[in-house]
Amino acid sequence: MKYSKLVLFITFLLALPMGFAGSENPSYQAAAKASANLPILHEGRVKPINTFAQVHLLAFYGKRKTEELGATEWLLELLISPEKADNRQVFDIRNAAVSEALNLEFNKKHKYSFNEIWPEMRKSMDFLRKAYDKPKEDRDLVESQMLELYSNLSRYIEIGKSLTFLQKNFGLSSEKLASAFGIKAGEKESLLYFHKKKDVFASFLQQMRQKPKEELNSEDLEIVHLAQGLDKVRKQDPPVIFQVIPPENGSDSVEWETLWSLLDGREMDERQTRYVNMWEEIASVFTTGKNFDGTFEESKSSIYEGVSRVKFSMLNLEVWTNKTDLFYKSVAFYILSFLLIIISWAIWQGPLKRAAFYSMLVGLLLHSVGIIFRMLIMGRPPVTTLYESIIFVGFISVLACAIYELMRKNSLGTFSGASLGAMLHFVGFGYASDGDTMGMLVAVLDSNFWLATHVVTIAIGYGCAFVAGFVGHLYLFFRIFKPKGTERLKALTKNMYNTSLVALFFTLFGTILGGIWADQSWGRFWGWDPKENGALLIVLWFLILMHGRISGIIKENGFAFGLIINNIIVALAWFGVNLLNVGLHSYGFTESIAMNLVMFCGGEFILGLIAYSFARWKSVT
Repeated sequence: MKYSKLVLFITFLLALPMGFAGSENPSYQAAAKASANLPILHEGRVKPINTFAQVHLLAFYGKRKTEELGATEWLLELLISPEKADNRQVFDIRNAAVSEALNLEFNKKHKYSFNEIWPEMRKSMDFLRKAYDKPKEDRDLVESQMLELYSNLSRYIEIGKSLTFLQKNFGLSSEKLASAFGIKAGEKESLLYFHKKKDVFASFLQQMRQKPKEELNSEDLEIVHLAQGLDKVRKQDPPVIFQVIPPENGSDSVEWETLWSLLDGREMDERQTRYVNMWEEIASVFTTGKNFDGTFEESKSSIYEGVSRVKFSMLNLEVWTNKTDLFYKSVAFYILSFLLIIISWAIWQGPLKRAAFYSMLVGLLLHSVGIIFRMLIMGRPPVTTLYESIIFVGFISVLACAIYELMRKNSLGTFSGASLGAMLHFVGFGYASDGDTMGMLVAVLDSNFWLATHVVTIAIGYGCAFVAGFVGHLYLFFRIFKPKGTERLKALTKNMYNTSLVALFFTLFGTILGGIWADQSWGRFWGWDPKENGALLIVLWFLILMHGRISGIIKENGFAFGLIINNIIVALAWFGVNLLNVGLHSYGFTESIAMNLVMFCGGEFILGLIAYSFARWKSVT
């Protein structure tokens, strides 16, 4: 494949409209498309409605789209047509014991609807209270998962209440009354519609006050009944999660309002009325199937004009990023590259070897574009959270392997890069399943130049360290299975040493920069914090290996095994110290990685020890 064709191929891939599942209902699609980039304040960040929908669908369903609906379509259905949403199977229950506790028939898809779960969940309130009162570490698996499911159901209910004032549940049977309110007898309208008819209500109520009680007729009673129904809905606990109305331009407030908050009896100003009318139009399109007129997008932009925290260019970019799933495309090309390089070693080496390298480059390009877009959307460096460090370390690992392959052209760089890129992507996907991966940071993490340079540099060091460790694996395997491949073993030896030097430089430099950041943020350069100790341990281990190699005490086999052990040290410094939940670096990281970390470290040690033992045996026979 020539480079010009490769560029065209990549361009085509980037243009592919992949991502959302979509219903066949044009009105659903139109409403979802129009509202996907509307801003909402959630978890301290202004994000598009589409991201808000994906985060919650991921928590409930386990995926960012259902088989029938995209995330935004599902959210609109929950907001506007809850009777349909409540019958849709969007709750994932994979534990048969939880299904049994809720008297649900365990199915192969593990999916259940709100209407199936909620009645049974309400019967289990005593069980939930007892489980909640237990310390977290004393709860069994069923208790923990039941509490998590109850939390998801509660969040689902709260979201579902956010636009109940737009649901058309109220009507009048009297033609006279209906005509006075501008509707037909028997026609259903929303609380918002009748809220806008306050003058008509006031007129009827004034007439009723002037009548003796015994002269009240059926129409008067129907008005009272309607007012009571509206008041009952209005007095429900107002949901606070759907914050879509920003503060006035120039206001010092950082909080946004919900649409419900505007129906507290106040007179809405023109700005607030426009927000409500916009959502009323979206609901109308969703339920009736009518088309948006051409002015909707212009109206949407003008409504948020001057709101400093709303930038539609970034909201649109985030929606596009959600839709294209660049990291999932990237891992697909890494896997393809891995398969092609394996096949090339058996048959048709030249063409497949080149195809594998180009496939890895396409994956690397998509990987880098995804990171760049995240930086643009968040307006911050590429590495500020644990998830971002994973995808960045993966990027550095593949980039280093691609450079090595360009220099050596022996297919080992392609094999290493494709393997590391795919593995680290899958680790990242595990963290992405926890929710929004572009969350807000605590102040000390979001406002310091030295932090940005420190974490980027140390992440580069991690990436190079993993490449060196991977090459260490390859060296021992080749020593076992191809002990007479002298040239390849020499190349691997040189590569191990050179990559280790690069990794040492970046981890040492990153650790020093971390000290400068700590001095500016906490007033001390070094405090023997677990995270600092972990970074220092990586540097010391590299120095031990280097000195042992230069002095001749550590031979090639031992050096390769030492690099495998270094993978364990890097993993403990990167992830493990956060499990201690102590020190100044324990902010914002997950505590659910202990088992995976133990499996990785144990597997690396056992595999490395076995490979080292066999390699030594091969060396002396």
